[in-house]
Amino acid sequence: MAYDQEGMKQLQQRTENGNPKVQIYEHLGKEAFTVAWSPDGRYVASGSADATIRIWNAATGQTLFKLQGHSTYVLEIAWSPNGNLVASASGDKSVYVWDVTTGQPVQRYQGHTDIVYALTWSPDGRLLASASGDKSVHLWEVTTGRLVQRYQEHSARVNAVTWSPDGCLLASAAHDKSVQVWEATTGQLVRRYDGHASAVWEVEWSPDGCLLASAADDGDVQIWENREGRLVQRYAGHTDRVMAITWSPDGRLLASGATDGKDVQVWEAATGHLLRRYDGQARWVNAIAWSPNGRLLVSSFRDGSTQMWEAATGHCVQRYEGHSYAVCAVSWSPNGRLLASAAYDGSVQIWEAATGTLVYQYKGHTRTVFAVIWSPDGRLLASASGDASVQVWEATTGQFIRRYTGHREGVNAIAWSPDGRLLASASSDQSVQVWEAATGQLLLTYRGHCTKVSAVAWSPDGKHIASAGNEVRVWMAPC
Repeated sequence: MAYDQEGMKQLQQRTENGNPKVQIYEHLGKEAFTVAWSPDGRYVASGSADATIRIWNAATGQTLFKLQGHSTYVLEIAWSPNGNLVASASGDKSVYVWDVTTGQPVQRYQGHTDIVYALTWSPDGRLLASASGDKSVHLWEVTTGRLVQRYQEHSARVNAVTWSPDGCLLASAAHDKSVQVWEATTGQLVRRYDGHASAVWEVEWSPDGCLLASAADDGDVQIWENREGRLVQRYAGHTDRVMAITWSPDGRLLASGATDGKDVQVWEAATGHLLRRYDGQARWVNAIAWSPNGRLLVSSFRDGSTQMWEAATGHCVQRYEGHSYAVCAVSWSPNGRLLASAAYDGSVQIWEAATGTLVYQYKGHTRTVFAVIWSPDGRLLASASGDASVQVWEATTGQFIRRYTGHREGVNAIAWSPDGRLLASASSDQSVQVWEAATGQLLLTYRGHCTKVSAVAWSPDGKHIASAGNEVRVWMAPC
């Protein structure tokens, strides 16, 4: 392997252990904090503790650019909606925007005086918003680099920033207990919501952009009518940190769950009326999810149980208590008919959502199941476990299909190829493996990571696989 003057390991094509040639993208000796595919899947961008951003041609493995400008770690990368630009945020307090066709910086934004934590593009890609520990949100005009507005009304670090669906407004949430909404084009502060009594960590627009929900450390959930700035409701039913808030698909309802054992609560967003309190039997709520049609709500609890509720009536459709330890993951099937749950006890359970019937319980794993995912067509279910195996079974019948045991240590992540033909697995044994789903044949083992592999993802066209550990690598997928 050759190295350039800066010590970056050059991208090369080679054969490893009989594998086809792969693309190895490595920040030498430094952790890659973030990796992102371009919207069209043609490029991969990575940001690292070595203060660089690298742009790679995913199809050829060619290193297009090593972007240098930041003086310390790059925390976040965000592609513009059209994929022509990439923005980077860093601990050096700056934001860069780069032209990925030339590798040249479009602009360097240096207005912040503390770490930049969040970046978000406007829906049309003309503006970029950044949020920082310096208590401010900056809005930049991308083509000119002009600072459109500096929002400095927060008195503590800004944790989140998000655009309204129509791109007209920007909402920010901060440690100063406030949520603020700004008119994006003029920078005018439309309103400030000071109803919270503790740090605000989350802010979420309703699907139509008419309402804004915020959640705080003290368990307070608030809903604001955006046009008039009217507080629709203050949901004070929780007494501790709210772990999850989620809008129903039609935006009429909001569900909340917290660490206080105060059950799961569903509110009518337009009126603030508490429609239902679903009895969680004083348990810590970890997660909430609506079914795709919005008729059912599922919640997972710290004690390992999962419950299904009928949203309109609050009727408990089913209590799933087959797990003897905490539930790690819960996932709806693509058509919303089935629900899968995985737990620390090594089991995976499949439930019929409409009736609450336990379709089957699979106990093939001997250690924690870290991930459970449906195939794109919903016919198969795959799980990854600390027992070093990946297992696949037929979802509608519960029939066990096969066990993949090529890894020597726990499997941390799995991903189906876009067409559902292949399954990729990432392991603590520092390898990535690709299996043929129909036959169970191990097609390839990619070796090269020097630490455990914690993530794996397919490119949108299914031709490449990205994996991440202490470095980011992109491999040519089997044909």
